[in-house]
Amino acid sequence: MVMSMNARPTTKERYANAANPHIQALIAGLYRFETHDIALKKMAFIAKQFTTSREEMPDVPKPCLVLWIKDFALTEEEIAANFMGHFAFVTIEAMAEGGFTLSATKLPRALRFHPRRRRVQAAMPNWGHPLLRKVKNGKSFATIEEAHAALEGLHKEYPETTIPAENKLYALIFSRKENPKQPVMRMILEIQNLQGGGFTILPKANSAAPPSGKKPIKNKELQEEKAAVGHFTSLVALKRKRKKK
Repeated sequence: MVMSMNARPTTKERYANAANPHIQALIAGLYRFETHDIALKKMAFIAKQFTTSREEMPDVPKPCLVLWIKDFALTEEEIAANFMGHFAFVTIEAMAEGGFTLSATKLPRALRFHPRRRRVQAAMPNWGHPLLRKVKNGKSFATIEEAHAALEGLHKEYPETTIPAENKLYALIFSRKENPKQPVMRMILEIQNLQGGGFTILPKANSAAPPSGKKPIKNKELQEEKAAVGHFTSLVALKRKRKKK
């Protein structure tokens, strides 16, 4: 059985990945084409398969293709700096022994221009988190198990600032948009069923008082408490001293 190599164009973003067989062959320079036209068709195939950049490469021979590739040409320093891949420009090169190949060359770009990068782990999520973006956009889940799994994943990612409950998740969410002076929002993410079937996760403010424990002590109160404890300790010590006499 021969698989068709005709790519179907898609409007959905699909970034190239170094694990993809076509991209693996591209990165390793393994392609061999008898004619320039065949190489050009392969380049067009890759352009249809993956999201490409419109960036112009004036100093690179045409035709040229620019795309971002996950896990491409990463150094240890770049991984530590939250890079997930790199841009590459793809060109057709004539081979010394005859024929043509495709070549991918790393195109350095600042991290802020990359379509994907590792998120810096914080103590609590913000509304830019993938799940919270979906929650704000009213994403629907086909089953309640899928909605539970989404909340469970958020809890596992932020175990110190989320509390799981039945069909809901209590969470602290960081956002300066609503109240810059108090950016930490106390929210409840609750699973609700939808008319016609399916489920969604509804975000709402948690107006209940925080879990009670000892009431926070202000600096003045703390000094007074320390003074009282010190006074009591002194009295106990004084009584013990008198008994010894």
